[in-house]
This record gives sequence, structure tokens and C-alpha cells, in this order.
Amino acid sequence: MQERHINRDRYFEEQAQTTRKYYIPYIKQIVGDLPEKVLEVGCGESGCEIVGVDIASLRIEQARTFFAQRNQTGTFIASDIFRLKDLEKHFPLILIHDVIEHIETKSKFLS
Repeated sequence: MQERHINRDRYFEEQAQTTRKYYIPYIKQIVGDLPEKVLEVGCGESGCEIVGVDIASLRIEQARTFFAQRNQTGTFIASDIFRLKDLEKHFPLILIHDVIEHIETKSKFLS
């Protein structure tokens, strides 16, 4: 395990920096401006109204703490993504940044 995975503040900062510098510009290039509401599977930071889903309750608490320390708001749900229904009807954009490797049934998830 890398040190950045142990130090959650460092990990979140690296993810936020990578998201701002590369991920968001790439998404904007593909889909245009980001919608107002975004679902992020595996909680991170994207500059929108965030609804974060993570199967690990600990990661949800870390995301809440991270956002609170930075005076940012978000809704965070500890759940298996497969238990949530009709997500595409509620979110015009669903992000899976740095999380796909943790999903066992990738084909089911991507369908």
C-alpha cells in the first residue's frame, strides 16, 4: 500500500488536484459544461453539487470530514451501488474516478 492511501488528507488532496487539472477538463471536452448535479461513485471532489456513494462507511465519513473541513457541501451515501435504482434518471452525469478497480462485477456496473 502506498503512503498516500494511508494519509487520507493527502489522498483526497491528490484526487482533488488531479480532478481539477485533468479529469474535469476532459469531461468538459467530451460532454460540455458539467451539469448541476453529479453522482460520484467512490467519493471525491468535482466542483458540482456532489452526491457521493461508497460501499465503505469509513470512506463516507472521511468524505464528510474532508468536505466539512473545506466548507463544502455534499450528500454522501454508504451503499452498494447496485442497491440504488434508476440513478440515470436522477443524475445526468455519473463519475467513477479512481474506483472501477474496486467494483467486482464491472460488466454489470457498466451496463
